[in-house]
Formats: sequence, C-alpha cells, structure tokens
Amino acid sequence: MLANVEKSRTNVYLNKVKKEEAKAIFKEYGMGLSDAINIFLTQSVANRGLPFEVRLPEEVHIPNAETVRVIEEYLTLIRQKFTFILVNYCPMNHYQMKQETIRSQANIWNIENSIWVVIYLLSIE
Repeated sequence: MLANVEKSRTNVYLNKVKKEEAKAIFKEYGMGLSDAINIFLTQSVANRGLPFEVRLPEEVHIPNAETVRVIEEYLTLIRQKFTFILVNYCPMNHYQMKQETIRSQANIWNIENSIWVVIYLLSIE
C-alpha cells in the first residue's frame, strides 16, 4: 500500500477538447485525470525526462508548379521511350495484342506504372 503523500493543487491551462478526450480514455482504465497526470510525473522522474519519444510530425511534401511540370515532362519522355521500345523490341504479336490497351492507358499512367512497364518490356525476349 502506498504511504500517504502530501498533495498540492496545480492549475494548468489545457485544450478543452483534448482534456475531455483524455478523460474518456483514462476512465476506461479506471482512473481520473489527476491519476494520469501523477503517473506521467512519476514516469518523468524515473526516466529523468519525458517518458516517451517526442519528435516533429513528418513533413508532407506538396509539389509546386515547377515540380509538377518536370514530372509531366519526364512522364512524356517515359511514354515516348516506352513506345519506341514497344515498337522496336517486342514481338509483333505481343505488340498487336497490347496496342489498344496501351493507347487507352497512355493518358492515365503515372511514373511508377511507366517504369514498371519499361522494366517488364526490357525483361521479355
């Protein structure tokens, strides 16, 4: 059994929504907000620091207009190279069978698909 510990009142400013969400979680464990804060403080002292890893959120990269332009330029180049490879290196029957499919897909290919198709074509003989 724990010995009686002297307690003190502390005022903190919390985000109301986060506080209520946390209280609901702690309630599932059978404890209140004060109990959870005391656990946090105890673990902080035991670890001589925060009891969990703190890191910045992962950066989300949104391409700018120049990046999009370059990607589109490379996609066009990949499509041209793909057509060249298809016409010059694939067996004729394979080319004829896939010709319509390739035309219908040409406008919706992304970089990954284009690269995989080129790799596939280079692998067949």
